[in-house]
Amino acid sequence: MRSCWNLKLSEIVFFSLFTFCGSAFAQFSPDKALLPRSLERSNYLFPIKPGNTATLTGTMGELRNTHFHAGLDIDTPGIGVPVLSADDGYIARATTTTGGYGNVLYVMHRDGNTTVYAHLEEFKGAVGEFILKERYARKLSEIDLIFQPNQFPISKGELLALSGNTGGSGGPHLHFEVRNEKNEAINPLIYDFAEVKDNLAPMVFKVALKTMDATSRINDQFGRFEFSVVKSGNTYSLPHPILAYGNIGVEVLAHDKMENSRFRYGINYIDMEVNNQLVFKQTIDKVDLSESRGILALMDYRTLELKGARYNKLYIDDGNRLDYYSDKVIKNNVLVKDQDTSVGITLKDFNGNVSTVNFTLKASPLVEETPILSASGKPYDTEIFEKHTQGFCKVVWRNEFAASGLGTWKII
Repeated sequence: MRSCWNLKLSEIVFFSLFTFCGSAFAQFSPDKALLPRSLERSNYLFPIKPGNTATLTGTMGELRNTHFHAGLDIDTPGIGVPVLSADDGYIARATTTTGGYGNVLYVMHRDGNTTVYAHLEEFKGAVGEFILKERYARKLSEIDLIFQPNQFPISKGELLALSGNTGGSGGPHLHFEVRNEKNEAINPLIYDFAEVKDNLAPMVFKVALKTMDATSRINDQFGRFEFSVVKSGNTYSLPHPILAYGNIGVEVLAHDKMENSRFRYGINYIDMEVNNQLVFKQTIDKVDLSESRGILALMDYRTLELKGARYNKLYIDDGNRLDYYSDKVIKNNVLVKDQDTSVGITLKDFNGNVSTVNFTLKASPLVEETPILSASGKPYDTEIFEKHTQGFCKVVWRNEFAASGLGTWKII
């Protein structure tokens, strides 16, 4: 019995990776050479109650406060829902942490992808028994185990675990990821899960305009300004033209919706045209786990901190290294000079539902000199109230000679 146990231990490599929120974004590259490759895209099984309409609480690529969301959050009615393998393969890794993804399984498939199942309550089957023994043997609550391809093979639809609420989860659900050979999280919705219904277009709430240099103006002012939109079907507009001049940055506050769901989702595709010319294109179809903190450059972080609102920037700040933009059409701002400028924004979710935003920036050249207003010649009164032990005292200053500033005090 002891020799058999030692043999299994020799097949395990135990190590500690650098972590971010537990093991949520740890880099992991299983041994792909030990599985026969499939040249066709797999037909993955939905991992929770396949065949039944699902409710998503989060989608891939949406903006979180500190990172891009890397997969689907699938709502579960409490804890203990069976979690099934999306395809044939082998369990390549298991981790248990008190934060981040909590209890997680990584399943390697012959198409080169790895599926990730996080926030689990309980590991099931042979791997569950093995993990439990390892935790007792090592006297550790947090472990990270790597398995060999022939150790825990798994079939499509086979029970992996029970769903839970472990780690940094905010409620019972399954976090489900698909990672490619480069360890990038790709959108699981590319597998056409019939369980996910979405016929609703993104919703737009506000447009923000920002002066990008010292000579730019919005409604003759310098700074960042927010404007509410007017909705007509899936088309949104600003009710009045905006006066503008110079380099103007555009931001949009919007999120996607799905029927029969109270949750808000991210928007993967945003285009912007200026005078019918494409000048900005953002496509989030994968998440580089090593660049997840780059979200701070994609959205207006100051507004998030002050107001809790996630505005997508439709311009590229210096130092933004994210690979979500077309290199042929990017401009850092909208340039308004001596002609009115029309702006059109298109927002599209993964299922092709589209909303548009249209508005006009009315050219208003910068006024370099402002005439000084003459001082008023009319007298005015200023009242000051002060509390004393015997009641209130009102002091009135009458400026009788406004131009000179001379006047008299009167105590009432």
